[in-house]
Amino acid sequence: MNDTRKATTRFLLTGFVLVALIGTMFLMMPVRAKVLTQKERMMAIKVKFMRDFEAGFKAYRVEIDADILRNAELLRKAGAAPKTEAEAKKTSFPVQIEGTGISQDVPVTFDELEARKHAWIVDQLIAQRNADKRVARVQVIDAYLAGSPMAGLGECFVANAERTGICCYMGPVQAEAESSKGAICCGSFNPFGMIGCHFGSWDEAIARYSDNIVSHWGQAQNVTELLGYCVPDHPYVDNCQVVVDALRAQEAQICPVPAGFAQ
Repeated sequence: MNDTRKATTRFLLTGFVLVALIGTMFLMMPVRAKVLTQKERMMAIKVKFMRDFEAGFKAYRVEIDADILRNAELLRKAGAAPKTEAEAKKTSFPVQIEGTGISQDVPVTFDELEARKHAWIVDQLIAQRNADKRVARVQVIDAYLAGSPMAGLGECFVANAERTGICCYMGPVQAEAESSKGAICCGSFNPFGMIGCHFGSWDEAIARYSDNIVSHWGQAQNVTELLGYCVPDHPYVDNCQVVVDALRAQEAQICPVPAGFAQ
């Protein structure tokens, strides 16, 4: 009886020790959290972009194939139908697909329709990218002018830049260099140091400034192109350009370039 109890006790103690050792080993194992590198993050963004793009394109392919088969059926009923789906895809037919802007009475081939579908998808992505960049530019300029007499004029600078083709960041930066962002103007609502100029509002001043840049320097994208705006040119244009580049960097942080897009 005593031997049985001793054997049972030894068995239980051995089991307890084994369980304790295994538990300790698991507790001592380091827990490694997956930390993505910058390269891995960019790759993940690229993979997601390509998956989303492919999903959208596949959906349009389904719609295209359905149109092909519907038109093939109409041709069959008319007695001039191709015999197979492969032949149907070679057949031209009128196109009108709602929501894509593709609509015409002139027949097109399947390959032409497929190419137009692809181009339409790319156009939509580019349009969204441009809209995002515009919002980012307004935000950057508003943040730059915050607390000054010219606060809140980001939309006006961006709108005039779009109208004239110049860089939207040159005006705000030159307004700081010439008048501390409108705090000390040489004429009414004239923050740009334009000699002898008086304006009725900031909006009018920004529009006239933009027109003046185009008139003398074309669709300039950098302050370093505005030679003669301030005499001497250096270090004025160089200092202004440093700030313009910094604002562009802020825009890139708000609206980074997705994988698959050209800058």
